[in-house]
Amino acid sequence: MMRIEIRKNMVYLFNPGATSPIDYFTKSDIGRLLEGTKVSEYIFLLSRKSWMDKYTLYKLAQIIQRQFPKNNIDWWETFYPIEKEKLLNSLFKELQGSSLNKEQEKRSFSENLKLKLQLGIEIEKEGKDLILDKLKVNLKYYNLN
Repeated sequence: MMRIEIRKNMVYLFNPGATSPIDYFTKSDIGRLLEGTKVSEYIFLLSRKSWMDKYTLYKLAQIIQRQFPKNNIDWWETFYPIEKEKLLNSLFKELQGSSLNKEQEKRSFSENLKLKLQLGIEIEKEGKDLILDKLKVNLKYYNLN
């Protein structure tokens, strides 16, 4: 998990063991909503970064909740797509690494994308309860419910 430091009016994110931040932003902006939603703008934007892990996102959400307790952020709406994407990526990597499926290495980018989309549809149908269970546990653990 990344280290989060708050200094004066800034929030800094550090990779483990690093002395220089990988990203930073103003503390006053972390409570903003994504336009037209109740999704945390910063959690959403950071979740798109390849170097960001979901546990750091939950810790950041905890900081937002403490700094701005009267915020209008819907943590369920914010974290459901993150949990779903993490599950999808995990299943896709597992499928790619499977010794039973060596022909996947030969597939094109578009074929792999199509497979990932199919997995996403299946997760939405069959794995929604799993995602909701993970979300419920994490929101409770980080006091975001």
